[in-house]
Amino acid sequence: MLMLLKDGAPHSMSELREELSITGSAITVNSDQLLKRGLITREYSKKDRRIVNAMLTEKGESLTKTMKSERKRFFKSLLEPLSDDERKTIERAGELFLKVLNEVEE
Repeated sequence: MLMLLKDGAPHSMSELREELSITGSAITVNSDQLLKRGLITREYSKKDRRIVNAMLTEKGESLTKTMKSERKRFFKSLLEPLSDDERKTIERAGELFLKVLNEVEE
């Protein structure tokens, strides 16, 4: 959920639920936990009070930056011992995998 919110724009709970493919109760539980940790805020929409929007706090933004940096470091450590040809093979496999995922979604 944090990574979906990292663009800085408010996202409705229903948007997040759909994007994560989880139930309404699961999105509520997850957002409650993130709220308690001070990572997100929730606000009612000014246009429609039935809609609840979530946004990252400063602490949440900092955590997503750390997560991105750590993920990059982790993948770099995995790829470092590989040859250029092996890296290109993995890159091509990733591209094919994404292509298949996109076709499945359509």
